[in-house]
Amino acid sequence: WRQRRTQRTLQASVSDAERDRRQAEANAARHAARWQAIVDTATEGIVTIDEAARTETFNGAAERLFGYQAAEVLGHNVSLLMPNPYQQEHDGYMQRYLRTGERRIIGIGREVLGRRKDGTEFPIDLSVGEGRTDGRRFFTAVIRDITERKEMQTKLAQAERLAAAGELAAGVAHEI
Repeated sequence: WRQRRTQRTLQASVSDAERDRRQAEANAARHAARWQAIVDTATEGIVTIDEAARTETFNGAAERLFGYQAAEVLGHNVSLLMPNPYQQEHDGYMQRYLRTGERRIIGIGREVLGRRKDGTEFPIDLSVGEGRTDGRRFFTAVIRDITERKEMQTKLAQAERLAAAGELAAGVAHEI
């Protein structure tokens, strides 16, 4: 009788542990799916790379920005998305950062040029962060196309120059 009771208690404990394990796995899968949905639906391009600069993540917005499908980019060096001279110098920048920790763009962000699949260049806001999972370092870039903003800045500068020329002409006309 005692042996059966102990056996039933042990079986119940194993069942509880198995149920808890399955629930934890389901929660982890839901969490991972939610994060993947967030990355996939972000309006900014999101690209992650490993320490060797190989692309690991390339979301839908990045596909639209650069004209590549994720499958064409994943596993390839991220410099594929950069015009020269950045394309040729990127791996050196990475190696220097990994060796010295000197930040030139990581954690800072800046305006740079991106290169589309068709070879055209376009201005982007680039923000790069660094993370670690399972002892592996990775880098995440958030990319926004700023073509429209740059065009507006150019038009504003032209309008200011025209206004200044108009004021100068009015001043000269007044003096004459």
